[in-house]
Amino acid sequence: MKERSVSSLSLDGGCLSFHFINTVSSRVQTPGHEYIRSYADLLQWSRKTDALPEDQIARLEILASARPEQAAAVLAYFRESRDILYRFFSSLAARKSPGKEISLLFNRALKEALQQLMFKASPFPANLEWEAAGTNLREPVWAALKSAWDILDKEDQERIKECEACGWLFLDRTRNNRKRWCSPANCGSADKARRYYHRKKAGL
Repeated sequence: MKERSVSSLSLDGGCLSFHFINTVSSRVQTPGHEYIRSYADLLQWSRKTDALPEDQIARLEILASARPEQAAAVLAYFRESRDILYRFFSSLAARKSPGKEISLLFNRALKEALQQLMFKASPFPANLEWEAAGTNLREPVWAALKSAWDILDKEDQERIKECEACGWLFLDRTRNNRKRWCSPANCGSADKARRYYHRKKAGL
């Protein structure tokens, strides 16, 4: 059996925020495998997804080494933020309102992340950057939250989907917007085989 780790984690979400949410192996079968078990895993995920520049990740590695208790505490923040994002976007994927409670939590999390951004005007052109990058261990989570803002600001919400097989979230970028699985090759094939088995068992 293939070892499950950040290095083997598939990136089928179509955007950073959904890659972040999909760091649990399944939302259908519980408990799903947890890919992010340490702050080092979170930084490895940041490298894999290009969530942050390499120099920023390197500074966070040094900071985490010097402040192991803070790094461990960030994991709780990571999981809380991931749960908020999943509940919010899962509702949108089902074409439902997330509701007042989860919307409040989502907006609070989003506000904290966006407050860390600034435009650096020199040299030309102005660039959007993280203020004091590499000095706060929450920065990988903030990057995922910024991506959530980008989805709502730039993407067609009709393309937000939840995989019928594993429950991962993904952006459907197909022309006809009829994609049903995060990965047709993996979840799609497995789901079709499972449906075929149940039909055959039922004599249909």
